[in-house]
Amino acid sequence: ISSCKNLQDLNLSECSAVNDEAVKIITAGCHILLYLNLSQTEVTDQSFRSLARNCHFLQYLSLAYSRLFSDRAFLHITNGRGCRKLTHLDISGCTQLTSVGFDAMSDAFRELETLVMDDMSNLSDKHMNQICKRLTNLRQISMWSSARQLTGFAFKHMSSLTQLMTIKFDSNKLVTDE
Repeated sequence: ISSCKNLQDLNLSECSAVNDEAVKIITAGCHILLYLNLSQTEVTDQSFRSLARNCHFLQYLSLAYSRLFSDRAFLHITNGRGCRKLTHLDISGCTQLTSVGFDAMSDAFRELETLVMDDMSNLSDKHMNQICKRLTNLRQISMWSSARQLTGFAFKHMSSLTQLMTIKFDSNKLVTDE
């Protein structure tokens, strides 16, 4: 794949052999990737170094249900030059992320317009505050099966997002019309 120099769209979801070495080789050769789906793969923090180094044009990144990377992964992006044009990020099911990861993610991907955080049982008001303070270009937020712990404060934080057009969430008994 790495010899496909004009490759812009690559979906590797559910490819169990995709690991850090594969991502390093692919991103070293495919410098104009716009779309990269790494959901349900074996990527760790090391893959994010490759993304930060080589993926300067990347706009779409899915990491859904990839659970081997940590909060430090997004710090690699923050410290690198790549992924600055990212507009869509899917971290569904990445329950390993903590406040440190959400903070680093919010710092790394300032141009995000779509953030998908489905199946994130640990999503909290604090995380939403971190997200809404920095990701001011958000237009869509998806939190299916993630919003159970969110209160009205999370949605109050979202009201500061002037471009926000779509919020998707379910199964929340704490949010009222106030």
